[in-house]
Amino acid sequence: MLGLILVCFMFTTNAISIRTRDEQKTYQQIESFIIKSELWVKSTFSQTTLLTMDNSDAAYDVVKIILQTLHFPTVVFDEKYFSVDHKSIQATLAIVLIEVKENIDIIVRNLLNSTSYEVKTPVVLIICKKVKKYALEVEYLLPHICRFGLTRFILVYVTDKVHAKTYNPFTRKILNIQQNHDAETPNFLRNLRGHRLRVGLFEEWPLIKAETKLFSRRKWMGRDYELLKVVVKILNATYKIIEPPKNTRYEGAIKDLIRGKTDFCFVRQFQAGKYDNIEPTEYNEMASFDILVPKPRQLKANEAFFKTFRIEIWVGIAFCIILLLVVLKLLLDYYTHPSRWGQEEILLDLWGILMNVPIRNLRKYKRVLKMPIISWIWACLIFAVSFQCRLIDLMQSPYFDKGIRTLEDLEKSKLPIYSSFNYTDIMGNASLFRHHYRSLNHTELQDFVWGNETNVAFAMPFVVIRGHINPFMFPLNHTPSHVILKEPLFHSFAVYLFQKNSPYTHAVSKALMIQRQYGFSKKITRMSKEVDVHRVSRVKRLSIYHVQTAFILLAIGLILSFVVFIYEQGSLESIVRPKNVNSKRKKK
Repeated sequence: MLGLILVCFMFTTNAISIRTRDEQKTYQQIESFIIKSELWVKSTFSQTTLLTMDNSDAAYDVVKIILQTLHFPTVVFDEKYFSVDHKSIQATLAIVLIEVKENIDIIVRNLLNSTSYEVKTPVVLIICKKVKKYALEVEYLLPHICRFGLTRFILVYVTDKVHAKTYNPFTRKILNIQQNHDAETPNFLRNLRGHRLRVGLFEEWPLIKAETKLFSRRKWMGRDYELLKVVVKILNATYKIIEPPKNTRYEGAIKDLIRGKTDFCFVRQFQAGKYDNIEPTEYNEMASFDILVPKPRQLKANEAFFKTFRIEIWVGIAFCIILLLVVLKLLLDYYTHPSRWGQEEILLDLWGILMNVPIRNLRKYKRVLKMPIISWIWACLIFAVSFQCRLIDLMQSPYFDKGIRTLEDLEKSKLPIYSSFNYTDIMGNASLFRHHYRSLNHTELQDFVWGNETNVAFAMPFVVIRGHINPFMFPLNHTPSHVILKEPLFHSFAVYLFQKNSPYTHAVSKALMIQRQYGFSKKITRMSKEVDVHRVSRVKRLSIYHVQTAFILLAIGLILSFVVFIYEQGSLESIVRPKNVNSKRKKK
């Protein structure tokens, strides 16, 4: 039920000694229940590590059988040593031995204040003294334990038999673990079927936007809103958006959260330390996972010019120029022999004007030639501008090669990817770039990144707060030889805010982990479709596509002008040429 356990933290109260036969029987009942029950899945660790902080033989005697059963590293702490920092050990289970039930509130508060405990760690609370006529009072403790801040816990106590119970804070029901092996614990933390989440949300362009249309509901869109829908879908719940008062933005959303109007709120900014009774998602849960790739190779000026177009396009341009020169040369030779003129005389006159050659009767032709000449000039100008825009568009960094710009380019390059975060262990064979991955510790990775190695890439999480990279995982903005790839493995999340010790904290964190695993295992194109379904309109700007469109339209106008010009040639011939022109030519 608790899944794979890596390390077990066992917290003890004051050293408990076995004094009476009844107490010894109670301990044996508890030990037998833990051994036979399916509260956890035994891991593959063959060696048990025990660390007793109180140097008490009595404490070891109490948990000896339990420790022999738990085939995974176990650390035992005394109540006096709750402040000992063991962050280097990742706990996935905490066992708390309580001598009397009256100490539960003190023990839970000390446990939550311990630096060795994490909110998402499941806890087994064991009352070591037999509970007789106060069993009902023990059940009343369950919702209070949840209010203290424990959301994933099991309370074990003994009357005539052993009881193991927990509390669902969403449905407010006490659950008997012994009767519900496949029940809602701890699945209720990630399966909120039938539960409607109240989410505080407000417009924060460009990542969250709302549109209100006449006679229709307010429609939300944006990347963070799409992510919220994914999280709710993973939790198998529904949601209701509650907007804060107008113009209050995130401060209004936080006040609604404190007053209990919302279960959690969704913001992009959070001023840490301003509010004592709320807590955000952890930094590593908000982080995007980015890849650092080698900087593009610097090019010389002549290389940069020829990189504007691909080789086949340059060959096509050269062929068209040569063909055009040949055709124009033939037309010019044809124009210099008036005896060859026919119906194409007016078109040849147009060519003569473009070649700066004087022609006869220009006054008679100027009205006819004006429209195609202007179109021709504009077409030439647009073609020149489009070439320059294409050059500028491709040369974002002056005189630099294209380099690696997407995950697809990185996959084709087959560069080794170094990281201190072994995400391939999460997904195994399904992980992205699993064949490229190389593992390093944090110190080695930092030295490697700041070195001059240019034939490798690095993968690491980044936290982006207010547009700046937070150096939580790695103090890095720019490196001498690498840049951050614009296309991440998965995007950073906005800040989810919860009331302190809220049961929703772990539920949403679990959903974010599933979303993170999806980003590790799938192509970024598929992930982008899920997150960026509704794109917020961006600021309009002139691009190469606008220039190319204008060029095409002018080309069409030029062709139409020539068609009209040729069509009107017959009707204009009687006006442009006198009737006796043909007779004079025959006499000559």
